[in-house]
Amino acid sequence: MQGDIIVYEQPLNEHIRVCLRLEHLFDQVLINIDSTSEWASRTAILSILETVNVIDRPDLKTKLTKALTQHASTLSQLEILPQVDSSKLRSVLGELDRLIDQLYATQGKIGQVLRTNEFLNNVRQHLYNPGGAVNFSNPALQLWLHSPSVNRIEDLQTWFKEFDQIRDVVGLLLRLTRESSVPIEKYADNGFYQQALDPNVSCELVRVAVPIQAKLYPEISVGRHRLSVRFLEPNCHEQGRSKQANSNIKFKLTCCVL
Repeated sequence: MQGDIIVYEQPLNEHIRVCLRLEHLFDQVLINIDSTSEWASRTAILSILETVNVIDRPDLKTKLTKALTQHASTLSQLEILPQVDSSKLRSVLGELDRLIDQLYATQGKIGQVLRTNEFLNNVRQHLYNPGGAVNFSNPALQLWLHSPSVNRIEDLQTWFKEFDQIRDVVGLLLRLTRESSVPIEKYADNGFYQQALDPNVSCELVRVAVPIQAKLYPEISVGRHRLSVRFLEPNCHEQGRSKQANSNIKFKLTCCVL
């Protein structure tokens, strides 16, 4: 959300989908990690363990390395253009090379130390039970939450540091993807917008920016040849489905292309 604008995002491939999930979890941790509140500590530790679940896949390093390499290849082709800020470009390419080298050098899964922590594993086993890791099923977590806040904060910071590398990767990939294209003003007639897509151009992320005061949210659908956006009025207090807006909606559309 940016000021009086909400930006809705629709990922179009698996590595961007994973990056957006991780960004969401990292933000949850960062908001709560330094708080003295027991509930904030609970949110932070559960977000850390959900992060472990998201990255618990053998092909993650390969997918992220491939994505970084593609960005490096695309950006390196811009070096010959006179209008490009060569200093900034070299800085980004250097950051890409550094992260690629780090991923290649990483042994085992990312965050492996957290997987071998008995206390964290005990909490993690209860993560998706109905109600989550409640006190009666997880007394070790209950005891940890009642420990001095300075100790909880130190533990959380230590565990979260295991994600430093992947946080850098996710941050750079999303920044380069979001900045790859500029927003274009569009109009949705009676709440519906549609445009053709070039099947030879790889769109990785669709972003739809809408004023908050419009009180609408988009339903984004993207195929190989067509993109459509349907704006809906939320139905939070009554039975029945959300309704499509019947007015002309001005919004900004960004198709982020690698």
